[in-house]
Amino acid sequence: MVGLDISKEELKGQQLRSQRSHELVWFSHLEREFQVLNIGFKKLFQWKDSEPLKMWDWDNCTVNRAKVLSDGKVRIVIRSKTNRNSDYMGRIPVELRYMLGIDIVSISEPCIETYELASSKRKNLPLSAKKERHKRWVCKLDEKYWIWQWAKEEIDIKSSQVYYLYEDIKNFLEEARRMKEGSSPHGSAKAKNIFKVALDETLNDVVPIIYQPAIDSLKNFVREVHCAKVVGNDSSINVEVSLLFNNEELRRHKHLDRIYSKIRLVLYGRTRDVETFRIHLVKHKSQEDTSNDVMNGENDNPAEDKNNEKNNEYTGGDHFVFENIYSGQYSIEYDTIHLDKPPAPERPIEYYFLDYYHPIIFINTANHAIGEHDNNHEIWKWEYIPWVKKAPVKLGIKSRKDVDLRFTPLIGRILRWVTIIRKLGDRV
Repeated sequence: MVGLDISKEELKGQQLRSQRSHELVWFSHLEREFQVLNIGFKKLFQWKDSEPLKMWDWDNCTVNRAKVLSDGKVRIVIRSKTNRNSDYMGRIPVELRYMLGIDIVSISEPCIETYELASSKRKNLPLSAKKERHKRWVCKLDEKYWIWQWAKEEIDIKSSQVYYLYEDIKNFLEEARRMKEGSSPHGSAKAKNIFKVALDETLNDVVPIIYQPAIDSLKNFVREVHCAKVVGNDSSINVEVSLLFNNEELRRHKHLDRIYSKIRLVLYGRTRDVETFRIHLVKHKSQEDTSNDVMNGENDNPAEDKNNEKNNEYTGGDHFVFENIYSGQYSIEYDTIHLDKPPAPERPIEYYFLDYYHPIIFINTANHAIGEHDNNHEIWKWEYIPWVKKAPVKLGIKSRKDVDLRFTPLIGRILRWVTIIRKLGDRV
């Protein structure tokens, strides 16, 4: 068919876009500042609503398309990562990945301006970068986001990564407009909910991607992800997913935390929190090689995009079950949320990562209540991809029962010692 073959120029362009998806830029945004307050025995998460918005600067960022929203906006995903040593993983370096989603409706053409860094979390920036004004190439997204690079005299602005991202996002906004008008040639809304990410390590097995508000001072990190899978006769897949957390520190009820920890030690033999949910996939969705489709959530060749949609056709029926741990619309400020009492309803899977093997969940509250939507949109998230080599979490296949068997409750220990003493007494 005329026009469906990929020319050498198009293929070269796809390869170039894939390479550029790894190029790093700065990201700045105006946002409220939050604080974690220690008031006596209480620990409170609090937004500083009475203060003006603050400018935040983040370096080493990548920028990717995510999806077109129903109101005509587009969602852009900002990612960054850093290395840390992890005692839990065996005193080895791990890679912490961060993600922030922003919804925009406009973007300005890049320009050159002088800029002085406002607030950056990077500790080792040279003083020359922090204290002096330098020229930068920058484009503005809506009225509160900026993507930029320090300017280089030997390079034209139109050859910069910032200009490439500007053109790509402008095209994405144009596609959103066409979709809203009903004239887009591209795929279904469900197909657009697959977040395509440039990732070298893939896994063709059902493992969820987990997002959690990245607030270090709360110490509620995910430590282990266990996926116990059962394949049905109809090729459907059921996976029991158990998440093991570093701790569960209460927020609004911090004065109860010590008592709660002791109760958990008695009842469960652990202070670490474990939460379990289920994934049901109707059938395996086979995928052919989509190496040209990992950049920015789009394939620029409509013919190939159409073929990939056929291979990844959504059959419906995929869902989560969050029994006693559904977050609803509650956010990180809440610590007593246990929605979806049994019999728990089926919650549709809204987003996938790379392909249908990896549904996305969001840990939304302080007590680790989970949902299919992000209720903390303004906060950077930890992005847990459990199978990558330097992941900060351990990936296993234990069932919830097997996870619980790792811990002996204090009551169980006491009963075991009583039994041993009685046996020794009988022998005497």
